[in-house]
Amino acid sequence: MLYKKITFGKVVETAVFAAIHVLILVLSKDLGSSIIFFVGFLFMLLIASRNYLYLIAGFVCGGGAAIVGYHLFSHVRVRVQAFRDPFSVIDN
Repeated sequence: MLYKKITFGKVVETAVFAAIHVLILVLSKDLGSSIIFFVGFLFMLLIASRNYLYLIAGFVCGGGAAIVGYHLFSHVRVRVQAFRDPFSVIDN
């Protein structure tokens, strides 16, 4: 979709399709793969458009999604707790 002419409408259309795929992965709780696909999409968009604003906006939105994911998924909170203080959850 970003092969020929890159307009803002094409970028939005492509982002919607990419977001659907990432949301399917998030709903199946496969957060690692969703991050890989999201970052891959951002860098393909950067290469196709040569616009760093898309990359910056993508990382800001991704940071917001990480905060939402922290509050939605208990296993993410456990992993963050284990990262911050590994000895507090060493038994589990």
